[in-house]
Amino acid sequence: MNITELIKELSPANNAGSVAVDSAITLLFQTNMDVSTLTAENLVLQEANGATIALVLSYDALNKTLTVTPTAPLAGGTLYQLVFAANGMKTIFGDGLTTQAISYFTTEATETPAPEPDPDPEVVPEPPPLIGNLNLTASYPEDNAFETELSTLLFAFDADLDPTTVTADSIRLNEYSPNPLVMQLANQTAYTLTPNAGTDAKILSLEISPELVKGKEYQVTLAPTLSTVEGLTLGRTLTRRFQILWDTFYATVADVRLLMGQFAAPYSDQDIARLIHTQSMNVYQAMSGKTDFDETLWLETFPYYAGQYVTYSTAYTFILGQVLDANSGNKRSVVLGDLSVSESTSVGTDVSDLMGLLKAEMEKWWNLLNGAEDLEDGGAVSVNWVRAPGSATKAGTSSPYDDFLTRTPFAELGD
Repeated sequence: MNITELIKELSPANNAGSVAVDSAITLLFQTNMDVSTLTAENLVLQEANGATIALVLSYDALNKTLTVTPTAPLAGGTLYQLVFAANGMKTIFGDGLTTQAISYFTTEATETPAPEPDPDPEVVPEPPPLIGNLNLTASYPEDNAFETELSTLLFAFDADLDPTTVTADSIRLNEYSPNPLVMQLANQTAYTLTPNAGTDAKILSLEISPELVKGKEYQVTLAPTLSTVEGLTLGRTLTRRFQILWDTFYATVADVRLLMGQFAAPYSDQDIARLIHTQSMNVYQAMSGKTDFDETLWLETFPYYAGQYVTYSTAYTFILGQVLDANSGNKRSVVLGDLSVSESTSVGTDVSDLMGLLKAEMEKWWNLLNGAEDLEDGGAVSVNWVRAPGSATKAGTSSPYDDFLTRTPFAELGD
């Protein structure tokens, strides 16, 4: 990815001038970051002559903000460069910068004298009494977020919270299910949320116990009874869903987007990463039942075939969803059980052929995962990849389907 895909806002901005010598550098990221990659080796501040400046880095996961503070004031009237290492800082999905990036700024030439105190300061009137409800301004994790690990929940409000209203009934953490009845009645692990002492009464910090389980999705529920010290209540039920990522992804968002071409346009990186996560877990669980299963191989690395299968099955699932959306009147003609699209649907022969090609690739890599040693004799039949059908269009639009299928010589895989 490039610098704008990784960083939403940088201060000071590129080529900024008259930057205060004692100001910190702040980076607001587009998505949550892998904290272990936010290091002084991956983000370097230098003078134009190459001299490196010692830095202290502090990451605020609640606001996805990295604060970079030089250990000593910078020199005045000096050009500095902030160097972002290639493939250095990474998101929780493992994505980083494709190439090195550099941002420049110049410090102010002279110190600005402190202003004289105002002998007649303006009298600021007392604010009017609060009217309305307590409002949640931010949360960590955010709604529908992914986290590699999580031991603390953070909630920011627009007024001081009354700690006596923070109870097991007003804030609950449960494993998430689309069925509310299952969440209410299922025999789930009981999670305890213990408030942490803090200096800011607007911030609620809660320690989670026991440890959350990787691969599972959770939901935090805030009850309407939460209130401020003045008695203003939340007044409504709020929920935040998040998922604890499993240790290994067997495909990347970039690979799935390349394979899907224009079909990937409606989906965010989080949408794609969520399905990659699910497909990777499914493959791991299926393979773990084999007698020759090597857990170290599958957790620390993974077979090439697994990556190919997850990439194709993820792309297939998303494209199938678009075909269903665009042809809702024929949903019963699509067989989901064996991941196929019936030729009797109105999807069209060209798109059905495209789905068939994806399915054939899935079957090939799945067979190889299950011990086939030859692309032909072992049942892992390869297919020739063809140009995109001329009549195929992006689902729900008249836009032509991008001819991305000619970029890779898939025809070399077999006859």
